[in-house]
Amino acid sequence: MLKSASLSETDTEIFLVGRDKDASTIIIDRLTGKVRTPEAKDTIPTNGRRIEAVFGIITLIASKYLIVCTKSDTIGSLGEHKIKQAAEFDMIRLSNGSVAAGVAASDELQYLALVNMALNEPALYFCHTHDITRSLKHRSLDEMPDAKAIATGADKQFWWNHHLLQPFLDTQAYNWCVPFVKGFFKIVANCSVDGNRKFTFALLSRRSRNRAGTRYNVRGADAQGYVANEVETEQLVVSDDGQTMSLLLLRGSIPLRWTQRANIKYKPKPQLQGDIVLMKAGFKRHFERVAAHYGGPVVAVNLIDTKGGEKALGDAFESLCGELSRDMKLRYIAFDFHKECKGMRYDKLDNLLATVMPDLKAHNYTHRAQHGNILAKQQGIIRVNCMDNLDRTNVVQGLIARHVLTAQLRVLGHLPLAKQESLRPETSAQAAATFGATFEAIRKTVWADNADAISTQYSGTGALKNDFTRTGKRTFRGLLQDGANSATRYYLNNFRDGRRQDAYDVLLGVHKPVAGSPSPFAVRKRTNACVTTFLTLGIALLLITSYRPADGASWLLRLVVVATYAVLVWLSYRAALRFAPEL
Repeated sequence: MLKSASLSETDTEIFLVGRDKDASTIIIDRLTGKVRTPEAKDTIPTNGRRIEAVFGIITLIASKYLIVCTKSDTIGSLGEHKIKQAAEFDMIRLSNGSVAAGVAASDELQYLALVNMALNEPALYFCHTHDITRSLKHRSLDEMPDAKAIATGADKQFWWNHHLLQPFLDTQAYNWCVPFVKGFFKIVANCSVDGNRKFTFALLSRRSRNRAGTRYNVRGADAQGYVANEVETEQLVVSDDGQTMSLLLLRGSIPLRWTQRANIKYKPKPQLQGDIVLMKAGFKRHFERVAAHYGGPVVAVNLIDTKGGEKALGDAFESLCGELSRDMKLRYIAFDFHKECKGMRYDKLDNLLATVMPDLKAHNYTHRAQHGNILAKQQGIIRVNCMDNLDRTNVVQGLIARHVLTAQLRVLGHLPLAKQESLRPETSAQAAATFGATFEAIRKTVWADNADAISTQYSGTGALKNDFTRTGKRTFRGLLQDGANSATRYYLNNFRDGRRQDAYDVLLGVHKPVAGSPSPFAVRKRTNACVTTFLTLGIALLLITSYRPADGASWLLRLVVVATYAVLVWLSYRAALRFAPEL
């Protein structure tokens, strides 16, 4: 796969020219968007601008656009493979024709803004020499696969630009088919727990492109069993002797048909959609797909409340898990996080960890020898969820990963072997003593950064309860930060996430612009006007009704207050008539 390339343009064609020893050239027709290899008659430019990778070709209303990554940052290396984070993208219009004036031109600009919004989220990663869509279980870090092996073997679930690269895949231009993964990647080299031997610690979170979206806009499962906010997290240890170990964890929305639409309330009530019997097919497809992907039993750890608005979801989840467990290896564990940890009793999470320890032992983890041979393979998965699959889920996944990491470092010889196997997990204080202050701080920071990144992509803010992940305990400062994040989420989820959802849908091909169709932005403009009008009138009414003239106030002031109130009520009535279709 090409590590260095350049791009040149003419009025009719775009040339992508490889610069390294595997140099290859691709020509894109600006009129049709078709991709082809050079012919003898073609003159290849030699003075193009440098690009990092091709993201793909997207079709909007007036033209197709070539998206290229023009700048990246190397975040670290896994073996000989440099992992990069995209920093800047460029969209190059293929068609030279002009956009018709009016609605079409306006819509084209709107679509371009949406695509740029999705691309500019700092969470897209790629590697020229390794398939980062797959875990250590499927790919050894010692492998140096060619471009064809990566392009044909990558996991499409985590390959965010797969559909945009289809013209290149159809032409078998594999050198230009670099998979981009959205999520969180962090690599810390030269870690140590004994002050002597070194290892690399990495955390790789891969967000599924199926049913991707934002907090209140995408919930639950679809008919195919794909769920919202599904993220695979891989914790990696690369030892100084070449051995590697990996643990996989999964999060995802409760796999039922349910919604939780933003409605100005602080916490909208979740609503099951339809009869639970009709949800069984998608529910079954979800868990069958998860079991097949991870090669073994699935343990579903449900952290939602057992009362209030979340109870109905939990009851339905438990019921269907019970039925499905008769046909496949599926274990359901309910742990009411808020109830159990009330009063900041986060030590009670040790009880949950003790419950899943037998499953972790049965599933095992992946262990590869120095040259990539598999010594052990993880067969099964712990699937954790709460309502958002963010805050509570982050805390629990971090604790599970810490427990397994201790065992892995003992096997690798970085920690002394335990004299006997404990039936209880280590406490936070014991883990800090085991790892040492320096590495424990690194581990906590990496997991906390992962929590913030995954949370920001789905909810718009960093994670709640993240002070526990960073420090091992809940703090007053953390509670204040949670309050600030909650307020920010409320605003974003109610008034801003619709546009972010649109950006995801356009980039991932869920929504495909069609020339000549009615403008989808016309409704958005009316909706925005509706929201702005009612917010303004609501605030004005609140202020005027809370104002009470002093006892000695003149009759004129009292008349003005009453008249203002009457005008605001009349304006509200007129606004309700005007925006009736949006209400």
